[in-house]
Amino acid sequence: MPDEKTPEALLRRHLNVHEAVGWIGEFALKHARQDGGFTVTEEHIKKIHFICMSGLLDDAETGCYRQAQLRPLGKHRPPRWEDVVKHMQGFVKELNKKWYLYNPIQIGAYAIWRLNWIHPFINGNGRTSRLFGYLLMNMRAGYKFPGKRGYLVPEQLGGKKHAQYVKALRHADKQADDSYLKPMEEVLSETLRVQLTEL
Repeated sequence: MPDEKTPEALLRRHLNVHEAVGWIGEFALKHARQDGGFTVTEEHIKKIHFICMSGLLDDAETGCYRQAQLRPLGKHRPPRWEDVVKHMQGFVKELNKKWYLYNPIQIGAYAIWRLNWIHPFINGNGRTSRLFGYLLMNMRAGYKFPGKRGYLVPEQLGGKKHAQYVKALRHADKQADDSYLKPMEEVLSETLRVQLTEL
């Protein structure tokens, strides 16, 4: 696991996330449709991970699914690495099935939680899931959400709202009933509200 606490690595992490946010904005401007139509692929996820982790992971691990077992995340034990491909294929299939059934907040909440649950990469799963969920929120809405850097949804989830975001993830992991994603939806609604008011 790489050490991202050195000044050089922290700078690289910041620059990579900045680049990923820019890529999402450009992608949404170019591909978003007024009817919110979109087909999700695994390549969208791998692309975001590749941008986020360039210079922080070996080339063979950047944008590629893990080939090692991960330690438990609290009470959640990520799936065996041998099962990651199967889980990711099922995840993308489920996203496309739910696409028109879910609004932008719901699709983002489901994507962020499920991608974190699978933890398909050796590192960078959190930032990749936050950015991927944000991409889907834009695409489902059918346009690029306006906002200033520092106030964008994934930046808030990785910053001021991080504790609330992690708590929502752990709640969803329990899947006790149909409301398992409600806390994540509330976090996304609040962060999007902040983004849209801080223009």
